[in-house]
Amino acid sequence: MKKIYDGEVAVIPADEINGALKITDRQYVQGNLQKEQDISFIKTSENEIGISDYKEYTHDDPHYHDEITETNYVVSGKVCMKILDTDTDYVIEAGGVFSIPPKIKHVLKIKAGTRIVFFKSKSINDKHSIDFDSLGLDDWFRDEDF
Repeated sequence: MKKIYDGEVAVIPADEINGALKITDRQYVQGNLQKEQDISFIKTSENEIGISDYKEYTHDDPHYHDEITETNYVVSGKVCMKILDTDTDYVIEAGGVFSIPPKIKHVLKIKAGTRIVFFKSKSINDKHSIDFDSLGLDDWFRDEDF
């Protein structure tokens, strides 16, 4: 049964999380969430925690945050992160962590079968999207061999 935990001990069973991730590619388990979630979650403005499951090779929306630090743990699969201002690529494999401070413009390309647990230092919506097509990264994205 879906529940919103607020100031109490919380347990969100694996079957609830895994069931929801069969339907959608991202679920939040903690935060000051404004969007309806398919699973139980822990309500707090202190930080956000969520899980992304990528069933197919893809990229996320290029973006940056004004205030939050975004930290990601790669549970399975593989990610290539590009820092847009320096044109620097980082490859992160299962078991690795990457953290992006505020104001750093970045984009990820993600191998199929990748699962990421992400942490945000505040639970606010300060994401600024950047149009992928305007960046001229088509060749970068097509190169799946990283």
